[in-house]
Amino acid sequence: HPLKKIKFTNISAEESARDLGYNLKLLFLSQVATPIIHSDCSGYPLAVGQNEKIFKPLVLDVGLMNNLARVFWPSFQNKSENELLTEGVIAEQFVGQHLLYHEEGYLEPKLHYWLREGKLNNAEVDFVIEYKNKIIAVEVKSGSTGKLRSLHQWMKDTAVKNKQALRFNLSKGAYEQVNYQYKEEQLTYNLTTLPLYLIGQWKRFV
Repeated sequence: HPLKKIKFTNISAEESARDLGYNLKLLFLSQVATPIIHSDCSGYPLAVGQNEKIFKPLVLDVGLMNNLARVFWPSFQNKSENELLTEGVIAEQFVGQHLLYHEEGYLEPKLHYWLREGKLNNAEVDFVIEYKNKIIAVEVKSGSTGKLRSLHQWMKDTAVKNKQALRFNLSKGAYEQVNYQYKEEQLTYNLTTLPLYLIGQWKRFV
């Protein structure tokens, strides 16, 4: 499943993890897909805190992802543009494929995400990027609203001082201060929200 943490047992119970890992590596080398690797976001650069065993695949583009999932045009032809973009995985793929190439062309494309796993406190931030000496957590929502529990958790758990929160959704966009009561702690941070169609211009707003 695209943009979900890879577990070899979910792909095939018959193939060995070694063989599956090798085949995935070939897909990544061919750039048909790219691994989005978990980073604990403990400092700069993000790659220092990454765990290459924890990753989720980002497909080359939205069209290829839909084709692999056998989602074809007749499925969407009677839907409005908003309905098409609000499909959660499609929206996340759309944002991810743009963020992957946000750096200079001579640098190898690389993208991270943040994952916290536990019995009671699972949390995942869709993408994490470095820009202008800041670590930016990026959340993608499939509608004009949505809960920010994982973003709250990231802002609380991440020790770096120069960090920022960025959200993409179907709203008109806004700058706002988020106040969240986390148990005994009051969490306050600034959140930039942009509409999905501004993905190509996000650097102007952070």
